Amino acid sequence: MSYSAPILQNDLAQLKKANEEELAQAFKFAKAGNFPEIQQLIKKYPDLLSQAPKSNAKTNLINEIISELFSNTAEHRKLIRLLGKLVKYHPDKIDLTFVDENQNTLLHRIFWAAITIKNANFSKALLDIGIVLINLLKKLSDFIPLMKRKDSQGNSFLQNIFSPPAKKEISVEQLKSVQVTVADCLNPYKNRNSRIDFTNQSFPERLAKLLNDPLSLEPLETPLTCPEGYTLSQKTWDNLKNGINPFSAKPFKRNELKPNRHISEIISRFKTHFGNKDALVNSLNNYFNKLGDSAPQNSDLLFDSIEDLLDEYNFQYLSKVKPSKCLGSEKIDDSEEAQVFRTSRINHFLKSMQSNILDLKNGRSSCFSVNTKDKAHKLATIFHWINKQSLDVDRQMLALALIRDVCRTKRNPWGYWPSHSEGEFNTFMVQNKDYFKIPPDYSYDPALLFLLDQPHNVLAKLDEYIMNLQNHKVLSP
Repeated sequence: MSYSAPILQNDLAQLKKANEEELAQAFKFAKAGNFPEIQQLIKKYPDLLSQAPKSNAKTNLINEIISELFSNTAEHRKLIRLLGKLVKYHPDKIDLTFVDENQNTLLHRIFWAAITIKNANFSKALLDIGIVLINLLKKLSDFIPLMKRKDSQGNSFLQNIFSPPAKKEISVEQLKSVQVTVADCLNPYKNRNSRIDFTNQSFPERLAKLLNDPLSLEPLETPLTCPEGYTLSQKTWDNLKNGINPFSAKPFKRNELKPNRHISEIISRFKTHFGNKDALVNSLNNYFNKLGDSAPQNSDLLFDSIEDLLDEYNFQYLSKVKPSKCLGSEKIDDSEEAQVFRTSRINHFLKSMQSNILDLKNGRSSCFSVNTKDKAHKLATIFHWINKQSLDVDRQMLALALIRDVCRTKRNPWGYWPSHSEGEFNTFMVQNKDYFKIPPDYSYDPALLFLLDQPHNVLAKLDEYIMNLQNHKVLSP
């Protein structure tokens, strides 16, 4: 009978909840740190951890355990162990959206306990629990709104950590440890070398996340970059009263913070083309392609991450849209879109090669690596040269010939072993045979290859050299 279904569903929902007497018993077990008894009740009532008593709708079992931490110093060890076990064994049953009567989230309460508790080991245990909760939140679609949720004082838990009120109960050492650990958890640059999936989050959505201040999670305003390459809003730097960069755990000097005009320009373009993905991508491609020598020469992790994101999008999107039209067997497509596509593939290869060389990947040995850094620097120079212009088919082939010459450089002075880089270049050409012609059988002047270690001086010479090769029809059959 269809009329009984809603009643049955409601009864099933009620079966997951303890009655008031059993819930009171669970709270009693929680205050005593009694995990086995609570575990039995959770098996019987799956919603127990998020269930609030009728007498106080602004609390639950997890919140009660944290409250007990602040009032019952004698049971700290038991309570923290209980909290850790519940988070470890029942992460899916914790209500991450919970707020108490003062609008504190679980993160507000746990991290405040971590910076005020009078025991460094207990602080570390609470910090570990808090990081687990942040990582659970990352899986939710409303991660940023939940992280930015404010308490009754108008502060998010991040503000309580990175610009805390001046209170005697705060431990300076524990505060620094919490700041560094949370910053590392929120560090948007940690997985820069990972492939990016645009099916779950679009290019504009991913760019918007990068353009958020990584500590406040608010959009960047007046971006300032420190010598180590981290970019924060001016207000965030100002709020770091202890003068410690939480990403590196090192002191920073305010006169060393520099306005980041490149990021400001990218933010401007993002706002201008908001809602139009194609226009945004084209605008950023034009900007990066025209930078050339004016691209950041010092460490700039945000700029590099945005460039990586754009390269990955160009590589994935254009290869799907134009899989066979970039280089046909009879006629070469040399349109602007085809040039961007082929250039993005070369750039993707160059970045992979630099990483492989410097990190000794794919079987490379540290025993014979005399030319390792020189080769990586040369490839970086070619990368900058490619990005400062629009490469037609001829120039792309000459660029590939130059890359091949650099890849042929032996990694040891005797030349007994073949170059890994040359093998990887040949593999790249085989994999991309539908998009590129084989580079001309031409070797570059060794003097020019030597100069590639000096990017500021060589780019103009490289332009002149390539132009000369084109004028002398090196590419002619």
